[in-house]
Amino acid sequence: MRNNCNTTYVGETLSLHCQDGELRIWHGDIDDQKLLVMDVEHLFKDLPHIIQMVVEEQNKMQEMYLNEINKSINKL
Repeated sequence: MRNNCNTTYVGETLSLHCQDGELRIWHGDIDDQKLLVMDVEHLFKDLPHIIQMVVEEQNKMQEMYLNEINKSINKL
């Protein structure tokens, strides 16, 4: 079975603001901006899990960069 999933990657955000119970996230290239709209009530309920996942992933990334820095220092 093939999953037809449309993925939107949001790297750097251009603008964030809330209006009418929605979080609006502008992202993409300055010449090709896209808008992601999220319901704040549902987002609020998901925040504990989102924060946990982001902190865990950020810790992995920091460890990876620290290992790379240490490898570079040891080569000097």
